[in-house]
Formats: sequence, C-alpha cells, structure tokens
Amino acid sequence: MSTKQEINQSTDQKLSHQLSVQIMEVGQTILELEATYHDSFSRQMREKIQRAKEILDELANDCMTELTSERMKNWQKEKLKEKEKFKFTRKKDAWEILTPKQEEDYQLRITRRMHQGFGR
Repeated sequence: MSTKQEINQSTDQKLSHQLSVQIMEVGQTILELEATYHDSFSRQMREKIQRAKEILDELANDCMTELTSERMKNWQKEKLKEKEKFKFTRKKDAWEILTPKQEEDYQLRITRRMHQGFGR
C-alpha cells in the first residue's frame, strides 16, 4: 500500500524549474541531432536516439513543467528565436538609400552592361 502512495506522490511531483530547463536543453539537442543527422547514424545509434526520445517524452509528460516540456517539443521554434536574437541589423545611412529614380537608372545601367559585357 505504501509503495502505491509513493508512486502516486512521485508522479504528482514536478521537477524543479532549473532541472526541467536542463532536461529541456538536453532534449532539444537530441531532437536536433536526430533531425539533422538521421541519415548519418548507424542503425544502433538510431535505436539509441529513438530510446532517448522515448525517455524524454516520458519525462516531458510526467515530470517536467508544462512550459519547458512544450519548449523542448517545439525545439525548432526555439532555434529560430535564438537566431533572431543574434541577428545583426542596422539602419542604412542616407547616402546608402537610393531614390526610386536612382534605383531604376542603376538597374538600366547594369542591364546595359550585361548586354555589352562588363569588360568594356
């Protein structure tokens, strides 16, 4: 009887947020490896990764916080967010921006040079 209560208590408890985040990061890495390098792995490695995915899925469903579980499963969206965060953007200076007329003239000049050849 006491073991049944212990099992119920252990399944009801969620992992701490910090541990859940760490498992999420490991899970994202495994899922990314599987998606990216699936064809490069041997049969044994594919089986190991499949088993790791199954274990991670169990952890996500039973122990991890809902937020980290969702983030782990949607690792591709997380990857895009990460890329966007480090994306370099800058405003163009006034001298870098062409007016529509200048843009048209530039396109005509390039087209003319392509027809004549750039060597002239």
